[in-house]
Amino acid sequence: MYTTAEEVMRTSELVGEENITTPDMNDVIKNATNRIHSRLGKRYKTPFTDPVPEAITTIASWLAGGYLLERYYGDRRHEQEKEGLASVLIRRAEDWLDEIMEDQLLDSQPGIEIILKPNPTGSKAVIASTKPRENPEMEKILGMW
Repeated sequence: MYTTAEEVMRTSELVGEENITTPDMNDVIKNATNRIHSRLGKRYKTPFTDPVPEAITTIASWLAGGYLLERYYGDRRHEQEKEGLASVLIRRAEDWLDEIMEDQLLDSQPGIEIILKPNPTGSKAVIASTKPRENPEMEKILGMW
């Protein structure tokens, strides 16, 4: 797990809230960790080991904070501010996960292992070539022009 209950409480602006249970807190932290693994495990070996990049600990806190707010305030219409904060935290974390994958932001971080997954389609890699291949059908069509 990449975050703490204290950090989740601070991120979700719920410091001092007394009705949040330890099992609920553990559950949202576990869900955040699983989400990070499912998104980044396509490129990086998970779970991450020490030193865990700060980006991962921040994303874990944002996701867990958002999940906690959704759990406690998602069905309370008078708490729209908290519900809005949940959406912002989760969206911010998801955007950063997208950015990490697209720009390969963790590749140079200490302790990060890059993995290569096999092609899910089962097709083999093809080497591009500048040598034209003979295709009589195509030659016939081009000859009509």
